[in-house]
Amino acid sequence: MIWFVDSAEQTPTPSPARAAIVSVVIGEAHEAAWRTLSAASWVAYAERIGVDLIVFKDRIDKTDLARSPAWQKLLIPSLPWIQRYERLIWLDSDIIISETAPDILEFAGPPEKVSLSREGSRLSPAEAQIYLERLRGESTPPDKFDVAWRQETRMTYVSNGLPPHDEQFNTGVMVLSPQRHKDLFRSVYDSPEITRLYEQPHLSHRLLQDDLAHVISPRFNWGIIEPIRLYIQDEVIKDEDPVVIGKLVRILMRAELRNGYFLHFYGAMNLLKFFMGVPIGQPAAAAAA
Repeated sequence: MIWFVDSAEQTPTPSPARAAIVSVVIGEAHEAAWRTLSAASWVAYAERIGVDLIVFKDRIDKTDLARSPAWQKLLIPSLPWIQRYERLIWLDSDIIISETAPDILEFAGPPEKVSLSREGSRLSPAEAQIYLERLRGESTPPDKFDVAWRQETRMTYVSNGLPPHDEQFNTGVMVLSPQRHKDLFRSVYDSPEITRLYEQPHLSHRLLQDDLAHVISPRFNWGIIEPIRLYIQDEVIKDEDPVVIGKLVRILMRAELRNGYFLHFYGAMNLLKFFMGVPIGQPAAAAAA
């Protein structure tokens, strides 16, 4: 079943599904982008693995207007009617699912754990070194890279007022249990928004502190920004020929959709426009109507 939920008080009709994909798509522009680029692949995937699809079109906490809607994901497990599901598959709205993606539930950990991938884990050590150099705008000696990467990760926590850790998780794709994790997620919701990483360092901190993370393949959270920065960053920034750049980006995106299961546009939402015309399934307007 597919539901679009306009308010926390709305209760979708019960279904026999034991799990659901959930997301938040707020605002006409974001909803239009999701329907055009992502919806068809989500609907096909939900039907293929036998789960419901629930999209929240408004904030659950309508008083929380100062922070990013990303924080609203932390309130979903606490909704009374969500408790009927054994598992929730959280997806950020800027994700396109490959036609060949396997059932993520088959690779999730035990129900007491939150299943998600490590930040940066799609990169090899050499690629991570190059990526960090591009990010910092300065070279990093190969024998110093591990220290520099850990330092960058630890500073993310410190910048958010948290104790440092040597790893962080990407919270754009998660498998969780609403019954087991609702209190954890709700407590993280009370954290302040300090950086553009929103809830991610705060939730990562709690999962590491309480040993509640089960690591899954980065192919379930396959970022497009990494290859952009590694291979065509300068060309995209210069944008000397939009037609040529558009073709180049679309070629890269097709390749990355074959490499990853869930292609995630974190840090690269502006690139979604280049994905138009890439075959990803049935027309979204028909599939998600």
